[in-house]
Amino acid sequence: MINSVLVLVVFFCVSGCLGSFEVVDSKTSLNPYANETKEARDERMAWWRDARFGMFIHWGLYSVPAGIHNGQRIGGYSEWIMCSGRIPVDDYNQYLKDFKPEKFDADEWVRIAKEAGMKYIVITTKHHDGFAMYHSKVSKYNIVDATPFDRDPIRELADACRKHNLKLGFYYSQCMDWTHPGGGFPANRMKSLWDQKLVDQNVSFETYAREKAIPQLKELLTEYGDVAVLWWDTPRTMNKERAEMFLPLMKLQPNIITNNRLGGGYMGDIKTPEQYIPITGEAQDWETCMTQNGSWGYKSYDHSWKSTQTLLRNLCDIVAKGGNYLLNVGPDDKGVIPQPNVDSLKEIGEWMKVNGESIYKTKRGPYLHLPWGNCSQKNLGSNQTALYLYVYEWPKDGNIKLAGIKNKITKINLLADKSNLEHRRYGEDIVILGPIEKPDKLVTVIEVVIDGVPDINLKLPKLKSIANLKVSVKDALLLKKDRSLEPLAIIEKEGTSWTSGWRSWQSRPYWYIEATEQGIFDIFLTMKSSTEKGSFEVHAFGKKVGMVNNFDTQGRAVDVYVGRVKVNQPGHYEISVKPIRKDWDPVNISHITIRNK
Repeated sequence: MINSVLVLVVFFCVSGCLGSFEVVDSKTSLNPYANETKEARDERMAWWRDARFGMFIHWGLYSVPAGIHNGQRIGGYSEWIMCSGRIPVDDYNQYLKDFKPEKFDADEWVRIAKEAGMKYIVITTKHHDGFAMYHSKVSKYNIVDATPFDRDPIRELADACRKHNLKLGFYYSQCMDWTHPGGGFPANRMKSLWDQKLVDQNVSFETYAREKAIPQLKELLTEYGDVAVLWWDTPRTMNKERAEMFLPLMKLQPNIITNNRLGGGYMGDIKTPEQYIPITGEAQDWETCMTQNGSWGYKSYDHSWKSTQTLLRNLCDIVAKGGNYLLNVGPDDKGVIPQPNVDSLKEIGEWMKVNGESIYKTKRGPYLHLPWGNCSQKNLGSNQTALYLYVYEWPKDGNIKLAGIKNKITKINLLADKSNLEHRRYGEDIVILGPIEKPDKLVTVIEVVIDGVPDINLKLPKLKSIANLKVSVKDALLLKKDRSLEPLAIIEKEGTSWTSGWRSWQSRPYWYIEATEQGIFDIFLTMKSSTEKGSFEVHAFGKKVGMVNNFDTQGRAVDVYVGRVKVNQPGHYEISVKPIRKDWDPVNISHITIRNK
């Protein structure tokens, strides 16, 4: 067996990529850019990587019922109301006569996005209900031909984006179309379409794709100028052959960027985490899409608006992890973006006016988690790098600690007013002497300019033998339901650290480690419990290693064998302990031991 070395990461440095990232062989890849050189790809992706912040718009016929059908509130996302409420096509189409968005002003929408600091817009041109939000010649089921509104909002939006120099992308639901024969259906939710008329027509998906989806996409990609992004969605019944039907369309917009939701093995250019922020970011280009309340489309009774502070911290967190933030608005049936959306975006825009340089053209920072916030970086040229510290929780004494920086510090200042901040160096650690009062109520940004690229020593404990690597709870964080990280509460008993106060079944202890070589390992967990209630899983090295049924150890510490795992290549990996029952009583955990087989 190969002798391997594992290194425990204390401050969670993420300067390298995640281990075991699978790259599709270019010979078999469906990616039309499979043979693209790195230089060509970097040039094509450059604007998107620099932008960091965009607007998602979900707008369609579903904005008329706005979450209510026949006087009843329909649960779930507003744009899914036809499916969630099992509304027949004829009934759903009764809303067509009421779709009169006379207040729609494309120029105003674009100004709202631009003033918020957004650099691109992605809008739904056809969602799962099959209704086209542009003047399609392929199907009369569109906003110009089927409603009293005799205007093409997509054309107006394209013109406004060109006027204000914003990129425009199109969302198109290629797989599902609940009003067109053969348009597919959410197979994981129901056995068949709820409208028997469509079922009885017995039309294949391939026929639907040839007759409607592909011709409509051709319209969108040839009649509206430059299209920066094509945002596929819900590849539920897509396979390789079906995906290949759509791929020739990419040639119509040679510089277009696509996501990973076409299906059939086509990975596209960007991954699209939905409604969450990946803990460590992603190994490829990625973009988190997120709502501002609980629905993508307009829902009249959903007032669960996220605060501006939450939205802004999300932006900073995503940027610090190397991603883009596609933040949604859901205009109503009159064509108006809800005022809470507008108000939050205006506040973000005010912050961006003074702190935007810490967002645009930045890269993933050298830290995954910092006790007071997060950090991104930017190459300033002339052999200098800026570290942008996003401080969410301002320390009571105003002192911001940053560990392990070997680089020479050129300057440190508050980004908003460029005022200089003093610092003290203690070996490789620095303490920035900030003001007692928090300078910015939302997020304070500190600019740290260093010579060269970041050279950070995280003082990692290294073990030369894998035989007895103990990953202590002292070095863990608590991964919460919203995928944010916070310190894990522990207690010390007789010289041993144990979890304390970890009660929620929706949170879990979380570690980040580095494997420097491949190998096969056995994983053990040291625990104690006074209950037999609940079970938990141990996830490590990208997979579920095993499940442990909780049992009463009568307060004694025991070592439990979890399972065996193979590490195929060196890299950074996550380990976590995940409860699997809501009514569980947490165990106390001391450490995880990883042993070479």
